[in-house]
Amino acid sequence: MLHLALMWSIMIHAERLQMEAVPESLKNVLLIMQSSDMLVPPSDPDTRNEQQRLLWNETNQHLSRFLPRLLDELIPTPSLSSPPSMSEVKPGDTPKLSQERAEATPDATP
Repeated sequence: MLHLALMWSIMIHAERLQMEAVPESLKNVLLIMQSSDMLVPPSDPDTRNEQQRLLWNETNQHLSRFLPRLLDELIPTPSLSSPPSMSEVKPGDTPKLSQERAEATPDATP
């Protein structure tokens, strides 16, 4: 967390060039933490250990102060697969299940 506090301090007092360097540095740190299974987003069911939960929550809390979308953009939280709502279905779209049934049913026309 010291690293995040330092980055936040630099961003507040930094010039433009440093303002661009801080998010890039943070991205690298976060990606390394993710690749080493230290920074693991929540899932359903949540299979993270206590340290992973704590680190994710603390990181998210600190980043939300100065780069609120960074963590979500870099390491998206997996969501449950759910069928599209009716508002998401466009005219002409065939729902997957109906399409599979249509393909499995032989055409009655010669």
